[in-house]
Amino acid sequence: MMGSRYITNMIFQPKVELTAPRLTPDFEVLSGLQCIIEKISHKLADMNFVPTPLLKMEPITRNLLPRVSYKRGVFGEGVLISRVDGKALISVVDGANNVVEDVITTVFNNSYFLDVHFNIHDQDVFYFVKDNTLKIRDDLEELRRLSGKFNVSQDETNDQGLEVRVHAVGKGSAQAVIVLRYGVDPNQERIKLLKHAHKRAAARAWEREKALVAAGWEGRGSWTEEEKEELISHGIVDGWVARDVHSVSKYPQLADDPANIVFVRDTRRKRRKSGRARHRS
Repeated sequence: MMGSRYITNMIFQPKVELTAPRLTPDFEVLSGLQCIIEKISHKLADMNFVPTPLLKMEPITRNLLPRVSYKRGVFGEGVLISRVDGKALISVVDGANNVVEDVITTVFNNSYFLDVHFNIHDQDVFYFVKDNTLKIRDDLEELRRLSGKFNVSQDETNDQGLEVRVHAVGKGSAQAVIVLRYGVDPNQERIKLLKHAHKRAAARAWEREKALVAAGWEGRGSWTEEEKEELISHGIVDGWVARDVHSVSKYPQLADDPANIVFVRDTRRKRRKSGRARHRS
């Protein structure tokens, strides 16, 4: 090491020569100060010159496990659902539950796996679509084989479609819900889900804005004093609408995020009013 060698050369090296005629030639007299200097000089050339702390003798290591996020899979360990060209591809590793493997592969493989994932009531929600409603009876029979580990429910939707919800039960299960829709177009279903998510994000954004203004902060909108009073009283401001900062069609994971909401004046409402005034005149 050039640094330690440079430091060593800069240190004063005392040379002590003592003569003791009465001692035999096999013995010599050494200076205690010289021994200390040599010991320190050798230590400086070593990267481990820092002494071990006396309070903690074992090596200090960082425990990274609490810093790593871990969450159980919805269908347990060993079952992986991937999205390939918009459709679900089921992969199973050795050691997975044979019943779960068979049911998940039969029901979800090659179905439409939407790129829309939300967290609703502290539960992750994933969406799958099958355009053939005739498959629902066979799928329900397969899913009932998971009784005891998963709850399966069936509902009719307003758009003449059918919906099956699957969520795990029991201690240690993942807090997730699988929604499987039948008889709908995947693209239309995606658009509908994004619209509902935007409404949830807008409602939460209005709640946050009300809390900020009520606490004396300015908030995210350029409110007048009258608009602030209206916001605190009613939770919204007439003439203002919630808009997405980033396109939720391009970034679907931001659809239900209130941080992606900005408040702007509703210019369309002004145009409608001005058009009515000209028509009356």
